[in-house]
Amino acid sequence: MARRFNQRYGRIFLECTAKVGEVGRLPGTDGKEKMSKSLGNAIELKDDPDTVRQQVRGMFTDETKLRKGDPGHPENCPVYLYHQAFGDPSTLDGRAAKCQSGELGCVDCKRDLAEALNAFLEPIRARRTEAEKAPLGDYLREGTAKAREVAAVTMAAVRRAMHLDYSSVFGG
Repeated sequence: MARRFNQRYGRIFLECTAKVGEVGRLPGTDGKEKMSKSLGNAIELKDDPDTVRQQVRGMFTDETKLRKGDPGHPENCPVYLYHQAFGDPSTLDGRAAKCQSGELGCVDCKRDLAEALNAFLEPIRARRTEAEKAPLGDYLREGTAKAREVAAVTMAAVRRAMHLDYSSVFGG
């Protein structure tokens, strides 16, 4: 709709574009194809640090790496995929090499992942805590007011583009 409107009346709306990162979909903590709350294999944004650690400790890993000295296959390991999504990109190559050589065990890799996930989730938790402090009515009123401000600007631009406002019709 945005594209057709913009073609007809000029660029008013932003066109939606898919934003898919390097890791499109994360497998569930049980190694199944998809993370899902209903399957109980998800790490939720609201989870506290201990819950995240517990979920990560129970994650499925490379089934061929049974102990620390065994060579691993990070390309087949969901934990490594999570590191690609949430870990420090500068450490990925070293992590993969240590896994392949058997120097890095799954327990240590999971511990590092839990730390990375908790660091990622901390600002989300803080914002959620702050939002929960505000009375719901105030929170909704503030959000509605912000949305109305943005909508008013957008609708004024739409009316001008379609010549539906008084000033564009009568030049005033």
